[in-house]
Amino acid sequence: MGTLTVTAAVVPRLREGAQAQLAEGASTIKAAAEAYTKDEPPLEARARTDRAWALIDVLGWAGDVPESIDVDVSEQGLALGDAINAAVHGLTDVIAELAADDPVRPERMEELQALREFEGAALRAIEREHTEASIIAVPADVAVQLRRALYADLGRAGAELEAACSTTELGDVASPVRSLRRLFAVLDDIGWIKEPPGPRSSHDQPPPPTGPRGHA
Repeated sequence: MGTLTVTAAVVPRLREGAQAQLAEGASTIKAAAEAYTKDEPPLEARARTDRAWALIDVLGWAGDVPESIDVDVSEQGLALGDAINAAVHGLTDVIAELAADDPVRPERMEELQALREFEGAALRAIEREHTEASIIAVPADVAVQLRRALYADLGRAGAELEAACSTTELGDVASPVRSLRRLFAVLDDIGWIKEPPGPRSSHDQPPPPTGPRGHA
Protein backbone atom coordinates (compact mmCIF):
# COMPACT_ATOMS: atom_id res chain seq x y z
CA MET A 1 0.00 0.00 0.00
CA GLY A 2 1.41 3.40 -1.04
CA THR A 3 0.46 6.67 0.56
CA LEU A 4 0.74 10.22 -0.69
CA THR A 5 0.80 13.26 1.57
CA VAL A 6 -1.55 16.04 0.51
CA THR A 7 -0.46 19.39 1.94
CA ALA A 8 -2.83 22.05 3.20
CA ALA A 9 -1.96 24.31 0.25
CA VAL A 10 -3.78 22.09 -2.26
CA VAL A 11 -6.52 20.49 -0.13
CA PRO A 12 -9.20 23.18 -0.78
CA ARG A 13 -8.78 22.98 -4.55
CA LEU A 14 -8.70 19.16 -4.50
CA ARG A 15 -11.95 19.22 -2.55
CA GLU A 16 -13.43 21.39 -5.27
CA GLY A 17 -12.12 19.06 -7.97
CA ALA A 18 -13.54 15.97 -6.27
CA GLN A 19 -16.85 17.72 -5.71
CA ALA A 20 -16.93 18.64 -9.41
CA GLN A 21 -16.44 14.97 -10.28
CA LEU A 22 -19.22 14.06 -7.87
CA ALA A 23 -21.56 16.60 -9.45
CA GLU A 24 -20.70 15.44 -12.97
CA GLY A 25 -21.41 11.82 -12.08
CA ALA A 26 -24.66 12.77 -10.37
CA SER A 27 -25.77 14.73 -13.44
CA THR A 28 -25.11 11.72 -15.68
CA ILE A 29 -27.00 9.41 -13.34
CA LYS A 30 -29.94 11.85 -13.20
CA ALA A 31 -30.08 12.04 -17.00
CA ALA A 32 -29.95 8.25 -17.27
CA ALA A 33 -32.73 7.85 -14.71
CA GLU A 34 -34.93 10.24 -16.68
CA ALA A 35 -34.24 8.49 -20.00
CA TYR A 36 -36.38 5.40 -19.54
CA THR A 37 -35.34 3.98 -22.91
CA LYS A 38 -31.62 4.15 -22.15
CA ASP A 39 -30.00 0.84 -23.13
CA GLU A 40 -27.20 0.78 -20.56
CA PRO A 41 -27.11 1.78 -16.89
CA PRO A 42 -24.73 4.63 -15.98
CA LEU A 43 -22.09 2.33 -14.53
CA GLU A 44 -19.14 4.65 -15.15
CA ALA A 45 -20.99 7.58 -13.59
CA ARG A 46 -21.80 5.44 -10.59
CA ALA A 47 -18.14 4.41 -10.25
CA ARG A 48 -17.04 8.04 -10.60
CA THR A 49 -19.40 9.23 -7.88
CA ASP A 50 -18.32 6.38 -5.59
CA ARG A 51 -14.66 7.28 -6.07
CA ALA A 52 -15.22 11.00 -5.62
CA TRP A 53 -17.34 10.47 -2.51
CA ALA A 54 -14.69 8.26 -0.93
CA LEU A 55 -11.94 10.78 -1.71
CA ILE A 56 -13.93 13.69 -0.25
CA ASP A 57 -14.43 11.63 2.90
CA VAL A 58 -10.64 11.49 3.18
CA LEU A 59 -9.99 15.13 2.29
CA GLY A 60 -12.93 16.44 4.26
CA TRP A 61 -16.06 17.93 2.74
CA ALA A 62 -15.49 21.46 4.08
CA GLY A 63 -14.23 23.35 7.10
CA ASP A 64 -10.74 23.59 8.53
CA VAL A 65 -7.86 22.23 6.50
CA PRO A 66 -5.32 20.09 8.40
CA GLU A 67 -1.61 20.62 7.88
CA SER A 68 -1.47 17.45 5.78
CA ILE A 69 -3.57 14.43 4.84
CA ASP A 70 -2.26 10.98 3.89
CA VAL A 71 -4.11 9.44 0.94
CA ASP A 72 -3.96 5.71 0.14
CA VAL A 73 -2.92 5.71 -3.51
CA SER A 74 -4.00 2.10 -4.06
CA GLU A 75 -7.56 2.99 -3.08
CA GLN A 76 -7.82 6.67 -4.00
CA GLY A 77 -5.36 7.01 -6.88
CA LEU A 78 -7.90 7.12 -9.70
CA ALA A 79 -10.19 9.55 -7.87
CA LEU A 80 -7.20 11.69 -6.91
CA GLY A 81 -6.07 11.92 -10.52
CA ASP A 82 -9.57 12.95 -11.62
CA ALA A 83 -9.80 15.54 -8.83
CA ILE A 84 -6.41 17.03 -9.70
CA ASN A 85 -7.38 17.32 -13.35
CA ALA A 86 -10.68 19.00 -12.51
CA ALA A 87 -9.01 21.34 -10.01
CA VAL A 88 -6.25 22.40 -12.42
CA HIS A 89 -8.64 23.11 -15.25
CA GLY A 90 -11.13 24.85 -12.99
CA LEU A 91 -8.49 27.13 -11.51
CA THR A 92 -7.01 27.80 -14.95
CA ASP A 93 -10.43 28.99 -16.12
CA VAL A 94 -10.74 31.23 -13.06
CA ILE A 95 -7.35 32.83 -13.73
CA ALA A 96 -8.19 33.35 -17.41
CA GLU A 97 -11.17 35.46 -16.40
CA LEU A 98 -9.15 37.70 -14.07
CA ALA A 99 -7.74 40.99 -15.27
CA ALA A 100 -3.96 41.25 -15.41
CA ASP A 101 -3.97 43.80 -12.59
CA ASP A 102 -6.52 42.00 -10.42
CA PRO A 103 -5.07 41.84 -6.88
CA VAL A 104 -6.37 38.28 -6.50
CA ARG A 105 -4.45 37.02 -9.55
CA PRO A 106 -1.05 36.43 -7.85
CA GLU A 107 -2.67 34.34 -5.12
CA ARG A 108 -4.52 32.23 -7.68
CA MET A 109 -1.32 31.78 -9.67
CA GLU A 110 0.44 30.52 -6.55
CA GLU A 111 -2.40 28.05 -5.98
CA LEU A 112 -2.09 26.81 -9.56
CA GLN A 113 1.67 26.38 -9.20
CA ALA A 114 1.16 24.36 -6.01
CA LEU A 115 -1.40 22.20 -7.79
CA ARG A 116 0.94 21.61 -10.73
CA GLU A 117 3.77 20.55 -8.43
CA PHE A 118 1.47 18.24 -6.51
CA GLU A 119 0.14 16.83 -9.78
CA GLY A 120 3.63 15.67 -10.76
CA ALA A 121 4.22 13.95 -7.42
CA ALA A 122 0.76 12.37 -7.48
CA LEU A 123 1.12 10.98 -11.00
CA ARG A 124 4.48 9.43 -10.10
CA ALA A 125 2.96 7.84 -6.99
CA ILE A 126 -0.01 6.50 -8.93
CA GLU A 127 2.25 5.07 -11.63
CA ARG A 128 4.50 3.49 -9.00
CA GLU A 129 1.50 1.90 -7.30
CA HIS A 130 0.37 0.47 -10.62
CA THR A 131 3.84 -0.89 -11.39
CA GLU A 132 4.11 -2.57 -8.00
CA ALA A 133 0.63 -4.12 -8.22
CA SER A 134 0.35 -7.86 -7.61
CA ILE A 135 0.76 -10.18 -10.57
CA ILE A 136 -2.29 -12.36 -11.27
CA ALA A 137 -2.79 -15.31 -13.59
CA VAL A 138 -5.40 -14.82 -16.31
CA PRO A 139 -6.92 -18.11 -17.59
CA ALA A 140 -7.19 -18.43 -21.37
CA ASP A 141 -11.00 -18.36 -21.50
CA VAL A 142 -11.12 -15.33 -19.22
CA ALA A 143 -8.53 -13.54 -21.37
CA VAL A 144 -10.73 -14.04 -24.45
CA GLN A 145 -13.79 -12.57 -22.77
CA LEU A 146 -11.75 -9.79 -21.20
CA ARG A 147 -10.27 -8.83 -24.55
CA ARG A 148 -13.73 -8.55 -26.12
CA ALA A 149 -14.88 -6.26 -23.32
CA LEU A 150 -11.71 -4.16 -23.59
CA TYR A 151 -12.19 -3.72 -27.34
CA ALA A 152 -15.72 -2.47 -26.68
CA ASP A 153 -14.40 -0.02 -24.07
CA LEU A 154 -11.65 1.00 -26.46
CA GLY A 155 -14.22 1.89 -29.09
CA ARG A 156 -16.23 3.97 -26.64
CA ALA A 157 -13.15 5.80 -25.34
CA GLY A 158 -12.01 6.50 -28.90
CA ALA A 159 -15.41 7.95 -29.76
CA GLU A 160 -15.33 10.12 -26.62
CA LEU A 161 -11.87 11.43 -27.52
CA GLU A 162 -12.93 12.15 -31.09
CA ALA A 163 -15.93 14.12 -29.82
CA ALA A 164 -13.85 15.94 -27.20
CA CYS A 165 -11.27 16.99 -29.78
CA SER A 166 -13.97 18.77 -31.74
CA THR A 167 -14.46 21.23 -28.88
CA THR A 168 -12.20 23.90 -27.41
CA GLU A 169 -12.53 22.65 -23.83
CA LEU A 170 -9.21 20.87 -23.25
CA GLY A 171 -10.42 19.50 -19.92
CA ASP A 172 -12.86 17.28 -21.84
CA VAL A 173 -9.94 15.50 -23.54
CA ALA A 174 -8.18 14.32 -20.38
CA SER A 175 -10.70 11.67 -19.33
CA PRO A 176 -10.83 9.68 -22.62
CA VAL A 177 -7.05 9.94 -22.95
CA ARG A 178 -6.58 8.38 -19.50
CA SER A 179 -9.12 5.68 -20.41
CA LEU A 180 -7.31 4.86 -23.64
CA ARG A 181 -3.94 4.61 -21.88
CA ARG A 182 -5.34 2.24 -19.25
CA LEU A 183 -6.99 0.10 -21.93
CA PHE A 184 -3.83 -0.01 -24.05
CA ALA A 185 -1.82 -1.09 -20.99
CA VAL A 186 -4.17 -3.98 -20.17
CA LEU A 187 -4.36 -5.11 -23.80
CA ASP A 188 -0.57 -5.05 -23.97
CA ASP A 189 -0.54 -7.47 -21.03
CA ILE A 190 -3.17 -9.96 -22.21
CA GLY A 191 -2.41 -9.67 -25.93
CA TRP A 192 -4.23 -7.80 -28.67
CA ILE A 193 -5.16 -10.48 -31.21
CA LYS A 194 -3.94 -14.03 -30.70
CA GLU A 195 -5.85 -16.34 -28.38
CA PRO A 196 -3.57 -17.39 -25.49
CA PRO A 197 -2.78 -21.13 -25.36
CA GLY A 198 -3.20 -21.33 -21.58
CA PRO A 199 -3.09 -19.40 -18.30
CA ARG A 200 -0.67 -16.54 -18.34
CA SER A 201 0.54 -13.80 -16.07
CA SER A 202 -1.01 -10.39 -16.55
CA HIS A 203 2.55 -9.03 -16.56
CA ASP A 204 3.82 -11.32 -19.36
CA GLN A 205 5.14 -9.27 -22.25
CA PRO A 206 3.21 -9.84 -25.52
CA PRO A 207 4.36 -8.77 -28.99
CA PRO A 208 4.19 -4.99 -29.53
CA PRO A 209 0.64 -3.92 -30.41
CA THR A 210 -0.22 -2.45 -33.79
CA GLY A 211 -2.62 0.03 -32.17
CA PRO A 212 -1.92 3.72 -31.59
CA ARG A 213 -0.78 3.43 -27.98
CA GLY A 214 2.20 5.72 -28.42
CA HIS A 215 -0.04 8.43 -29.79
CA ALA A 216 -2.73 8.49 -27.06
